[in-house]
Amino acid sequence: TSAQAFFDALSDLATFYRMPKLLLSDNGTQFHAADRVLKKLQRNKVIQDTLGAKEVQWLFNPARASHIGGVFERIIQLVRVEIRKMSSGTKLTLQESKVQLLEVQRILNRRPLTRATASLDDMTC
Repeated sequence: TSAQAFFDALSDLATFYRMPKLLLSDNGTQFHAADRVLKKLQRNKVIQDTLGAKEVQWLFNPARASHIGGVFERIIQLVRVEIRKMSSGTKLTLQESKVQLLEVQRILNRRPLTRATASLDDMTC
């Protein structure tokens, strides 16, 4: 199911970094289903110890306020654009897809957080 695919991706993410404490998303049905699965897993002591999933909180956008997710929707758009540029429409293996996503992550994380000024003396953001 889509919820299972999402949870597999979340577990994959946790192996590279750590289990997130906060998830923000829209009101997709697959996200609500994954939230229910995650809550069930968080009650299991063995899962808590191995995944560190005890503290994960999931916040959903309000139902009729799609504008609230604008920041992460913009990041999703940037990821899609970079993937399209890199793959040129070819089918990739799972390993190639993971490598490509890591490359996209590297590209996006190199972007400055704010606009830089031309003056070296200007220390304001």
